[in-house]
Amino acid sequence: MLSELALTGVSNFVTLNLGKVLLDDLLALLSSSKASVRKKSVIALYKVCLQHPDALPLVLPRLREKCKDPDPTVQSSVISIFCELSQKNPKDFLCLAPIFYSMLKNSSTWMLIKIIKIFNRLMPLEPRLAKKLISPLTEIISTTPSLALLYETISAALHALSRRENLMQLCASKLSSFFERDDHNLRYLGLHALKKVMKINLELAIPQMDLILQCLESSDEVILFQSVDLLLGLLSKENFKKIIDRLCATVQTSDSTDFRDEVASRIISTCQRHHCSHMVDFSWYFDTLLLLVERCGPEQGERIIEELRHVVVRVPDVRPHAVRRMEHFLMSFPAEESIFVLFSLAVWICSAYPQLVENPVELFEHFMSSESSIVDLPSRVQAVYLQNTLKFFVSLRPSQSKSYTLSHRYLQHMQFFMDSFAPEVRERSNNIYQLMLLFLSKEDKENFIASLLHVFEETPKWNSEGQKPLQPPQPRGLSASPPAELVSSSDEQCIGSLLSDQQETFENEKAADAFDKEKICAQERRHNANFYLPCSPESTSAASLEKLTLEDLKIPATCAARKTDKNKKSKEAFKKG
Repeated sequence: MLSELALTGVSNFVTLNLGKVLLDDLLALLSSSKASVRKKSVIALYKVCLQHPDALPLVLPRLREKCKDPDPTVQSSVISIFCELSQKNPKDFLCLAPIFYSMLKNSSTWMLIKIIKIFNRLMPLEPRLAKKLISPLTEIISTTPSLALLYETISAALHALSRRENLMQLCASKLSSFFERDDHNLRYLGLHALKKVMKINLELAIPQMDLILQCLESSDEVILFQSVDLLLGLLSKENFKKIIDRLCATVQTSDSTDFRDEVASRIISTCQRHHCSHMVDFSWYFDTLLLLVERCGPEQGERIIEELRHVVVRVPDVRPHAVRRMEHFLMSFPAEESIFVLFSLAVWICSAYPQLVENPVELFEHFMSSESSIVDLPSRVQAVYLQNTLKFFVSLRPSQSKSYTLSHRYLQHMQFFMDSFAPEVRERSNNIYQLMLLFLSKEDKENFIASLLHVFEETPKWNSEGQKPLQPPQPRGLSASPPAELVSSSDEQCIGSLLSDQQETFENEKAADAFDKEKICAQERRHNANFYLPCSPESTSAASLEKLTLEDLKIPATCAARKTDKNKKSKEAFKKG
């Protein structure tokens, strides 16, 4: 009892020095007759190895013997320690693979999970081991009732045996068991494993799409985000509308603003991918964006509004549908369910394509009768409204007798905005008011309206050739003349003088660099004078050395005098010392 208590204490407060002292005693306790002492000794040795890694070569052989211990608790402790230590350096445990392989048949579920984790780290190091494990892993996946063991086995197979198609199909089919229970943890594991399957083979995950759609009804945001990622990864032209509609329904029912904004952002990014290659019906896409803007926050709502505008400008076929939806929205304004962020977009679309509005006069009269609600909108929305109502008013041809009264009503309508606190709203309303006074004072109102129509021309069409790649410009030197189409006759003299000045500056800089380089070389030649003796055999004899003079050595006289002065000074200093 005391030894077990002491081993428990050692496991909790062992240090480097204490581990060195107790190492031999702990190794001796592995041979104890009590299974509890052997188990606690194994745990204590693991703690010692963490503090004293140099003891691992001494501990591993003894722990290897304990893999065949008659007590299963001791075996479980040893396998658990091997599983932890193999995370840092799996190569040290590659020699234990035969022992682990023999324990796959007669082990508990908990030990099998640990052994599979160890094999998951060893199989990338030894390809032959992966081939050897195909049969036992397949048997475990097919027969085990434990979902924890099933997940670890599937993870190991996906990690090291991804090229085995039959095994991959079995793994994908067995993942459905994780979704049968209403357990968030199991569903998360199933979704995480499905993501691994998708990276290996996307077709294997398509049959599980209905199970992923069921996870969208979960209350756990982590599972919801995992499901959204998987569904967007499974998109194709066949299931595009089905998946996007299901995601929009999830956004409508969710109470989390962050989740709604994130899903809306991913939907837009997915639809824009590859220039909307999966898009078949843009009218459906327009309606989908309208549903999203109802439930998203202000920041994401602005992005959706820009995407709606982008679709209307680039896709002419969707404009009648868009104008019809926006006209219905404006006619119902101000209703309780109206979305104020859509108001500026609706006015812009109807004024940009007024010829598509079914009842333009009724719509304009509805504007005049809703000024009290429009004044309460944000100032930036009011500014857009004023600019586009003028454009819409001009498209009505108010010079005609039947609609002449609209001018007076529009003039009175502007008075509601002339006292606004927003400078832009006040300035635009005053300009429109003065413009309307000028219009009413004109006798020839047809020409005046025609000039305004010229100002508010139709929204320019999207240039289909604007995305063609540009040709790279040809390299041109300083002496080359610019293209003739870019240079007029009056500019030729200026360009010629500029090029000559640049050429002269370049030549002066080049001459200065050459002078500096020659100066540096001269200094090096003076510094590195030839102080070496000739290498001929005759010059190396003693007689020839005695006949050498300063001229033969080519040493300057100043250097020789300087050397003699130094020698004299050194001799005098030596004598004084």
